[in-house]
Amino acid sequence: MKTLIKNATLVNKNQQQQASVLIDGDFIVDIFPSENKVEADLVIDATNKFLIPGAIDTHVHFREPGLTHKADFTTESTAAVAGGVTTVMDMPNNIPATTDRESLEIKELEAQKKMLCNYAFYLGLTSNNLDFAEKIDPKEIAGYKLFLGSTTGNLLLNDENSLQFFFKKSHNIPIVVHAESNEIIEKSAQFYRQKYPDFIPISCHHLIRSEDACFQSTSRIVDLAKQTNTRLHIAHISTKKELDLLESKNLKDKLITAETCPQYLYFNCDDYDSLGARIKCNPSIKTPLDQKALLSELIDGKIDTIATDMRHIY
Repeated sequence: MKTLIKNATLVNKNQQQQASVLIDGDFIVDIFPSENKVEADLVIDATNKFLIPGAIDTHVHFREPGLTHKADFTTESTAAVAGGVTTVMDMPNNIPATTDRESLEIKELEAQKKMLCNYAFYLGLTSNNLDFAEKIDPKEIAGYKLFLGSTTGNLLLNDENSLQFFFKKSHNIPIVVHAESNEIIEKSAQFYRQKYPDFIPISCHHLIRSEDACFQSTSRIVDLAKQTNTRLHIAHISTKKELDLLESKNLKDKLITAETCPQYLYFNCDDYDSLGARIKCNPSIKTPLDQKALLSELIDGKIDTIATDMRHIY
């Protein structure tokens, strides 16, 4: 079956043009000026509408395996496709965590049956699986996921010797890092537990999981990546201060890249008063100044990608 999408505003490679697209079965076979006459079984008039490539979400947390009473690969990939996302890269903090051959195969077997979009899986790094992680075929995974700070699940690796060892042996497979300092977070949490012994207001979340907790951890891992010449990607940047650790240059020239997420662009800490726990996430949503800086660096180039860090929200 041939499908013609005509008169679209086609967005691709940082350009916009009026064009039509011919699809034969599952494949795009031609892109041509809108005035060209082409026969097709189905014609879709996209006048005054944008046509963009399928999005790649490089940071999702699907619920399978372990929490399929909430969602599974079918429901979540359906939501992705409905939102224009055609590729997802799924994080490893499942039940069981994706840290070895068996857990990778469990996800792969289910994904083959259920996924409606392209997919890849990250391998979580722990102090117990570095030998396996070092030897894995790079084609089997999207990259490594390193949790320097605790969030959901029990994946954590922040021992300096283990980090030094693995960064030197990562074979240029990207290491995606959740960078927060547990020590700083716990110290702040103790302060607010004493100040509010009965109930800590949700508006304190960004003061507990603070700018400093993010910056100190991100600074540490950026220094290590530079020392070892390791391909590093900083997940969910949430602060202006972290941006000072990054460079504005062509993506292909970067050793260290970074992402932010929609929640850090849409909201700031003033929104806790009205939205409460609905915008609670880790790292926390920070100040209006941080929000403004993140939006600016999407244009200037220190931030390379936007990822959702979410579950079936598209």
